[in-house]
Formats: sequence, C-alpha cells, structure tokens
Amino acid sequence: MIAFQERQLGSIDAEAMGIRIRNSLIDEGLHQLELGGADANTLAAERGSSKTRLRGANLTTIAAAALDQAIFTPTLATIDEQFADQPIVQARLIERVARGLESIGREAAAIELDAKVLAIRERELGPDAEATLEARVQCAKMRATKEQTPEAFAELQRAHDAALERLGADHRDV
Repeated sequence: MIAFQERQLGSIDAEAMGIRIRNSLIDEGLHQLELGGADANTLAAERGSSKTRLRGANLTTIAAAALDQAIFTPTLATIDEQFADQPIVQARLIERVARGLESIGREAAAIELDAKVLAIRERELGPDAEATLEARVQCAKMRATKEQTPEAFAELQRAHDAALERLGADHRDV
C-alpha cells in the first residue's frame, strides 16, 4: 500500500493538469454555446477567442493550488494521524509528499517537509544513519534551489562530517 501511495504522489504533473484545465474550460464553454443553438461558424470563432482570452492565464498555478488543497494537505494530515506510531514509515511518506510538492513548484513547502523528515530520521535512526544523511543532503539541495546558500552549505557540511565519521576519510563516498 505504501509503495502504491508513493507512486501516486510521484506521478502528479501539474503542468499537464493545467493544460487539461485550459482545454476543459474551452470545451465546456463551446458545449454550452452549442446547447444554446450556436452554429459552426460561431463555435469556431468562439474557440479562437477563448484560446486568446486564456493565453495569459497560468492554469498550472491554479492546478498546483488545487492539488495542494485537494491532495497534499489532506495526505499530510492522514500521514500524521495514521503513522504517528511508525515514524520511519511516516518520514518516508512525508518525503514523497515533499517531492510531489517540489514537482508542482511548491518548493517552500517541500523544504519544510524535508526538515521534518530530517528531524524524524535524526531522532529515530541517529545523526549518522545513511537515511538521515540522505535527508540532510536533500534539505541542502532544496535550500540551495531557494537561494538559502548559508543554510544549504551548513547542511552539506554536517552531512559530510557525519559521512566522514561514519565511513572514514578513505571511503569513495566521502
């Protein structure tokens, strides 16, 4: 079940959804005109003007907001409620939601969730565990994308120091 939920959250495409919303708005408007008795010439003209009117509208942003409100926010509430006693699973699911939010342009929310994942893994697995180090690097990557360079550098330094301690200076991954 968890793998299914992870795949579902990872397969969301806000840009494609925005395109579908645009096309659906046009099609529905034309359908209503057709029901009102509009002829083929009127429908063709309206299709062109509808496309022109919607050209500047960023429907991907609308799709992302709808996804956030309808899927991600309720999913996070469910994860917190149903997996509170399974923190490692909880962290894994929160991480998937973070990647989903990142994919729809909600980087600030993803950064918050990445920090939550890191905190859970540090508490449950320890600061030197591989999953904790991966979470720390993910936090740094996300912070770097939002130009939070000092924070990103500090996270990477902590990850490097922990990997060095855990693996030794001669290890290929350090």
